[in-house]
Amino acid sequence: MVASDGSVAGLTIVGYQLNGLVEGVTVAPDGTVYSASYGYNRDGALGGYGELFVFAPNGQLLTHFPVIGSSPHLIGLEYQQSSKSVLIADLGKGVVWKVDPETHATSMFARPVSRVAIPKFKED
Repeated sequence: MVASDGSVAGLTIVGYQLNGLVEGVTVAPDGTVYSASYGYNRDGALGGYGELFVFAPNGQLLTHFPVIGSSPHLIGLEYQQSSKSVLIADLGKGVVWKVDPETHATSMFARPVSRVAIPKFKED
């Protein structure tokens, strides 16, 4: 259930068998709750894509879908009001995905800048 201050308490998925743990939660201004799978269960690491779960403000699971291109290890989430998208940190690939919860379209939002070797100075 989403409280008036935007906090989430007691998320329960009824009638759905999770393949892995759920990690990270974000809430849109309308109270819609988003959470991503983390890619582990009691038997260890899972393969495939991570999943995004979408809940109504009353806690009802509305939909879930794979985040195409992702690793199964999704962590932090943030709702981006300007694009009405969810930003998801992918621990396995080291990138941030931008996911449209309506169309399920996924694109890379950010990735690390490639490292540049810094030359060592010789001491005289």
